[in-house]
Amino acid sequence: MEYCSISWEEMVRSMFYSHGLNTLMNILIIEDDRYLASQIGEVFEKNILTNRIKIVHSYLDFLDELSQVDSYDIILTDIILSNEP
Repeated sequence: MEYCSISWEEMVRSMFYSHGLNTLMNILIIEDDRYLASQIGEVFEKNILTNRIKIVHSYLDFLDELSQVDSYDIILTDIILSNEP
């Protein structure tokens, strides 16, 4: 079995630019690991033309953001979230 050694940055760049998604985008990141959330946000800031990146760290924070969900082009979420803000 072969493993691909591609960085997050390369994956995101190739995924978006190969599909012609090079316009300004609003991105919501839902991740309770604060370090990981900031790293993902940085990848998008460096490689994708973004208008806004919003990071929320819990299910309850996401519920507060739910009324704005239509304003996002991309929503990335952790499957298992804590209820702690």
